[in-house]
Amino acid sequence: MVSLVLCSAKENVRQEGFKNLRCFCYSSAGNRIFGQEWWKKADNMTCGTKIFVDKSLTVGTQYLRQCESQKYAQERISYQLKLHGTIGVSFGVLLCDDDGSYGAYKVVDGSAYCTWRDNTNLGTWQYADDDRSSLNCNCARDTKIFSNAGKTQTQKCSGSGNYRALQTEGTLLYCVDKDGFRKTRKEDTPKTEEDCALYASY
Repeated sequence: MVSLVLCSAKENVRQEGFKNLRCFCYSSAGNRIFGQEWWKKADNMTCGTKIFVDKSLTVGTQYLRQCESQKYAQERISYQLKLHGTIGVSFGVLLCDDDGSYGAYKVVDGSAYCTWRDNTNLGTWQYADDDRSSLNCNCARDTKIFSNAGKTQTQKCSGSGNYRALQTEGTLLYCVDKDGFRKTRKEDTPKTEEDCALYASY
């Protein structure tokens, strides 16, 4: 899988006055995958294409692919039960990120809750609809990233943990994509979230 780094250019930062911009790793299919960095430090991003050997004091010794391990264990248990005649075993929904950590949300009693990479809940964001195809919890997760870095997330999240399509900056209304990147220009005049659907992501 080919990975690439996508972030706003430094020229945009100067011209638009943006602050706290980050760069993310994207797959060749255009999906956001693990890996992010503040744009000032993004020159050394590898998106998993390089392997670094380092001392345990630097990288730690804790096993980080916990979700992947749990999912594998569930599949092995299910396989063993089938060998002994037990079928229809269900372990519930378990979503893992590409790096083996826990996915963006977990489902408990029919509701989806935004989670961090260690499967802990993020704030009070939740989503009760059965159709979770649009749920990504990017805003909820980015809020934690900002908080961990001692910064403030200025963009607003919806109740589900996704980015609100229509954002405000003072009196200016603008639209963002699912990753929180602005997709309207200063001269555009969106008024509602429905208007934001008319603008394509960059």
